[in-house]
Amino acid sequence: MKILVFGAVFCLLLFGSWTLIGGTEEGVGDAGDTGATGHDYAALPDASQELSSFSSDSSPEKTNPEKPLDSPESPLNPPESFTNSLGIEFILVPAGEFLMGSPETEAGRQADENPLHTVRLEKPFYLGKYEVNRAQWYEVMELAGEVEGPLPGDSELPVTEVSWDDVQEFVKKLNEMEGTDKYRLPSEAEWEYACRAGSSTKYSFGDAESEMVKYAWFGKSQGSAPHPVGQKAPNAWGLYDMHGNVWEWVRDSWHNDYSEAPSDGKAWESGELSHRIARGGSVTGSAESCRAANRAWFGSDVRNADMGFRLVIEV
Repeated sequence: MKILVFGAVFCLLLFGSWTLIGGTEEGVGDAGDTGATGHDYAALPDASQELSSFSSDSSPEKTNPEKPLDSPESPLNPPESFTNSLGIEFILVPAGEFLMGSPETEAGRQADENPLHTVRLEKPFYLGKYEVNRAQWYEVMELAGEVEGPLPGDSELPVTEVSWDDVQEFVKKLNEMEGTDKYRLPSEAEWEYACRAGSSTKYSFGDAESEMVKYAWFGKSQGSAPHPVGQKAPNAWGLYDMHGNVWEWVRDSWHNDYSEAPSDGKAWESGELSHRIARGGSVTGSAESCRAANRAWFGSDVRNADMGFRLVIEV
């Protein structure tokens, strides 16, 4: 009974809810590898679980810059995972700091990953365990009256051929459905921090490209179309497909490097707002394009067959 009450209170505090369009790849700019019916809320973990359980000791070459912070003072510690009314699963990403960008010694690095700089995220946040899939996209848009009829194709495939602008409309409708304003895209810093999961290496699992096949769909050798979400191994924090499968939109607008980037992990939204950033590489790209630090920009209205997204819920 206590757990059920806690779950109800947490949901109350946390939440105070478009057609799939064909397209071809276009409008890309990448300094790296170019071309590049509702569900009930799940039972929540016990509130006594602490953020310290996210220790990334198992991640490769964990170094001092990746340091989890103490959990923020709050009436309730948020649970480590959460499933919303659409069945979208979220993982709690702990507050902490890390080095964003890439060192000069990293193979495949690009000038737009300079300068390597410390980013400190003061608050934890929820990030989608998987990329948003077609069924989840369709359900929101169907309830909003944007689509009709049965969902075409494999429901577990990541939704693709959606532009950054399309995603903003999806987020708006989802927030309305859930009666909240806490859903959004991750900032570029939040995305890289979560991808690294405590590591400082080329990939979240280390530097060896030979290990990529365990974690990512990439390089066309595994097919040129996206695969259903969650089929490869997750990173140390339990997040799937952070490398490869589909490019993932983030909130930030494009800047040529990090010279004046914010150090608090918030989205950098200034300058050319029609150019938006995507991260993670895709099934059609090289291993190097899937590096944790690699960046690409696309026009905010571009709909590519290898572009999708995952969501943040603010805590």
